[in-house]
Formats: sequence, C-alpha cells, structure tokens
Amino acid sequence: MKFLRLYYSNTYRFAVVAATAALIFASIVVRTPVTAYAYPSNGSTPMVASEQKIDDVSSGACVSLSRCFLVGNDFKGGALMLVSTNEGANWQDVTLPNSPNPTASGFVKIICQSSDNCVALGWSLVPVSPSEEIAEQFILATTDGGTTWSKSSLPSSYTESGSMNDVSCISSSDCMVVAESDTTTGSFPIIVTTDAGLTWHYSGLPGPSNAYPQTSLGCELNSELCVTAGFIAGIKPSVDGLSPTTNYGTSWNKAADVTAGLNVTSIGCFTSGECLVTGYTNTDNGVIITSSDKGSSWHISDVVAPANSNIILRGLACLDSRNCVTVGYMFNSSGAATVIARSTDSGQSWQRATLPSSQKDFTLTGVTKVPSSSEYMAYATQRMAPLQNNQGTLWSSNKGSTWTYRPITY
Repeated sequence: MKFLRLYYSNTYRFAVVAATAALIFASIVVRTPVTAYAYPSNGSTPMVASEQKIDDVSSGACVSLSRCFLVGNDFKGGALMLVSTNEGANWQDVTLPNSPNPTASGFVKIICQSSDNCVALGWSLVPVSPSEEIAEQFILATTDGGTTWSKSSLPSSYTESGSMNDVSCISSSDCMVVAESDTTTGSFPIIVTTDAGLTWHYSGLPGPSNAYPQTSLGCELNSELCVTAGFIAGIKPSVDGLSPTTNYGTSWNKAADVTAGLNVTSIGCFTSGECLVTGYTNTDNGVIITSSDKGSSWHISDVVAPANSNIILRGLACLDSRNCVTVGYMFNSSGAATVIARSTDSGQSWQRATLPSSQKDFTLTGVTKVPSSSEYMAYATQRMAPLQNNQGTLWSSNKGSTWTYRPITY
C-alpha cells in the first residue's frame, strides 16, 4: 500500500503537468527501452533516442548565463540531468552521484538558490521484495555551481515516507521540502537543510493545520515567509489549501479562500511580503492570484486567457519585485499552443508575450530566471504538435517581452 501511495503521488504530479492520461504514463511508469526513432533534429533526418536524450523535462534552473540545468527523464524512463554552459546552445549529461533505476526514476524539481548552491529532488523505483517495489526519494546537492554533485543525507525513514513535491529556500543554505503526507503516521513530512542541501532533517515543527498533502511551495529569500498549497481529498491542488508562515514553519496560518476550484501549480514570494500564485480553474482557465500581506489574503490578479480556453499555467518566475513571467500551454484544434505572459507591476496586470512564429507548440512545464541578468529560460515537457519536431528551450533577454527558440542539441 505504501508503494501504491507513493506511485500515485508521483503519477499525480505529472498528470497535472500534462493534463492527459497518456502523458501520465509517459512520465512515470516503467518503460520498455526505446530503440525506435525519436524527434528529428531538422524536420527530415530522424534522431535515434540515444541522440535525443531527454524525453520529459520536469524542471530547470540556472546559476548564471554560463551554467543552466534541465532535469527529467530520458527515453528509457531513467532520471536525467543536463547542463548547458552557453545559454542553451548545447547540452551535456551530468554524471549523477547515485545510481537511480535506469528505467524507472526521475527528477521532480531543481532550484539554484545562489551562484554556488543548487538542490534537485528525485525518486527511483527500488525492489523491497520479489513482489513489491517502492519509489525511494533522493536529493542531490551542489555547492560549487554544479561542477560536482553529491547525494544528500536524508532522515532514515524519510525516503519511504512520502513523495517530495517542491522545494524553496530563504537563503543560500536554508531550504525546505514539502511532500505528500505519510498516511501511516498522519504527519506532514517537512524536511529542512541548513547546509545548502547536503544534509536534511525533519523540521520538528507542525505542518499546516489543513494537513493536506502539499504540492507547491514558495519562500521569500532573506525572509522567513513561505506559502505552501495542498490539495483536497487527494484529487487536485486547491486554493483552499493555501497556508502561509512568517516564521519559517514555526506556525502556519490558513489563507482566506479566493475562488473555488483553483488548481495551484506555482508559488512565488518576493520583497516586502508580496506573493503570486499561478494555476487554472476547473474549466481550464488560467488564473493568477496575488497577496500583498504575506499570504494572509489573496485576490484575483488577472485571467490570462478567455473563459473556456483550455489554458494551463504551469510556471512562474520573477526577476525582481516588479518583473515576472508565467508560462503554460493551451489545447486547441491543432494541438498544443505555448502560453507566456509577463507582468511589470508585481503581478497586478499581465500581457501575452511575443513568441517565435514557428515555435508556438510547446507544453511549457516551467520557467526560471537567470541570476544577475534580465533573462529567463522556459522549458517544456515535450513538443505536442507536431510531435516529430525537436525539443528545445525558450529564452528571453528583455524581461519576458520577446522569446527565442534554442533546440536541445548535444
């Protein structure tokens, strides 16, 4: 039963990303090794799976313009991390310090909290008996900007206690991870680090009183403000599960409800206690809500697309307290369409960004800022229409106004 619970949580996370049953299985289940052709690199010459290594991109992060990372799964279903040292022009494999299951493992999230420190959350299916497997959790950390990575030390019981869903930091060394609740104890397993992710321990503090499995987390740097979102009855994230803390988890409050049926996908907090939440309604209408009082109350900032437009907002990043972007996708009669919107007033209003005319069919998973620059990198779980095209990243050097496409090449 524990394996089934962990399997469900990871499957659920990717279900939100893809919004289709087909992508659930493409993202998480054990796969038969792929030897068939993968995405063509130029529209005519097919690339084999070993050449086009990454399949699903779950997260990305940068420490600088000269070092960015993508994490996800390869075509065999194994965990994969890539690094680029030239603003996404080329990518290389990162040698992982652990040995995750090559056909059933993956990454959930990667963040870089400083120019030196990054952490990556992952899982790997491991056998515990001839008839049972569990999704064992792991964290990788670097303190030299990603030159080398090490497997972090976790509490002995944590690897099996709940699937990790999100991580956020209040400083270069202090970070928090939220996860699915452990139904065997009824606890809300928050773990924290004080050494940039090298070692983790239970916070020893109570979780949000709603006790929902927590799917998203956002903390303000150089502060003790964090906001987490849970989901109701194990079905979907909901604004009803938003909980802020102003003392780094010593106590949590329950935020006032904003709108029923809002599925939370990303949370960001920045200077002076202002926070943004992206998501979509039960009618697939992309919505952004904001708070200016450290998460105590929220209001709808903007609806990025018309009603019933089948839009899913998946990611959020802010260069500073005023300039932010949100990314996602929408489904239409021709397949998937990329969605990027930018704000220059702390999320109060949003405008759709200008996209490359030939690259508008990404199901964007998320976006990250590039520190010490005005650039963003957006990344996609995969190309949806047409599938035969090459994967890539989208980059903006003017605070999200216009974007350029860079294929993932090796």
